[in-house]
This record gives sequence, C-alpha cells and structure tokens, in this order.
Amino acid sequence: ELGNRLLSSTDFAGSILIITGEADELQASRLQSAWHNPRVRFAHHLPLTHLAAVLEPTVFVGHDSGISHLAAAAGATCVLLFGPTNPEVWAPHGPRVKVLQAPGGDLSQLSLEAVLGAVSGMW
Repeated sequence: ELGNRLLSSTDFAGSILIITGEADELQASRLQSAWHNPRVRFAHHLPLTHLAAVLEPTVFVGHDSGISHLAAAAGATCVLLFGPTNPEVWAPHGPRVKVLQAPGGDLSQLSLEAVLGAVSGMW
C-alpha cells in the first residue's frame, strides 16, 4: 500500500526499489505481478557490498533487519519500522535514521499515514 500511495502521489517523482533475498521469493513474485510500472525495480540476491552501494543515496523504508543496519551504515536516509523488538536495543543509530515504533509492538497497528508522514518530503 505504501508503494501504491507513493506511485500515485504527485509529490513523489522517484522510483521504488524492492530488495529481496531467498526468504522473500513469494512476496517478491506477488509484488512483481501487481506492479507493472517502470518506476518499480527489483534487486534480487545482491552481494552485500553491491547492496550497500545501491542503498547509499536512497530513502530506505524497512523493518528490524540486517539490511536496515546496512542501509544506515551506508548512509541512506532510513525510516525503520519496529514491532515487537525494542528499537532502543536493536535499531541502528545515526542522524539519518528515523524509527517508528508500532503501537503495542504490533506492526499491523502502525498506520500507513504514520509511515507516509515519516517519509514525506525526504526525496
């Protein structure tokens, strides 16, 4: 839904890069079937050094994961979504990292509007 809203927004002229690994095959194939848009690209199974270079100039939206740490370390502007894990313990730190903690630790309770508000104008 976040991608759909960004792609339909007149304020967002950028593109969306979906980063996938082995564990994401099913979700990635669903997104590829749904999004036939030249502004959407998929990066499958990139070596970490290449992925860091790709992430450096981006606005990265992700969750509590190793890739989020890589994005922050590479210098990406990050909006990180945290559910049941404690961002004070597990989130990367930095001036370009913004953390959104889901109410009650339940990511399904984190509103799309909150995420859109966090990324708005970052591009």
